[in-house]
Amino acid sequence: MKNVFVSYEIALELKELGFNEPCFGYYDCERDFQFLPNKSKFLECEFAAPTFSQVFTLFREKYQLPSWIYTSDNIKFYYSILKNKRFMVSDYYVVTKTKAPAKPYETYEEAQLACLLKLIEILKNKNNEKDFSILRNNPKKNE
Repeated sequence: MKNVFVSYEIALELKELGFNEPCFGYYDCERDFQFLPNKSKFLECEFAAPTFSQVFTLFREKYQLPSWIYTSDNIKFYYSILKNKRFMVSDYYVVTKTKAPAKPYETYEEAQLACLLKLIEILKNKNNEKDFSILRNNPKKNE
């Protein structure tokens, strides 16, 4: 069941980005995961441990950054992220001007984690226009 919740490091990043929603788990002052439904008030050293589903919902609904994990060959996994209904990170490509092929992930969980880390990076750099480059559907200009 622990794999349902994001890691301590990711939960800490989310806290720094302002995440403070009720969750079924939290990280205590010793950095240990604790299961406690709907705890919403924390000590300074504690913070929420959301599920992956909660975090992807947050990015989709609050920041309009829907994403998904998929397989194109039933062996390797990839992720895509949309911004303004257009691909930011898509298929085999990452957000770079070189359109270098992205490294495929061996498992769904690896792709899910990579997608979440990219979403956090995008949010941290939201004022950096390069993060909103469109590659696949409209490669001629950046947004």
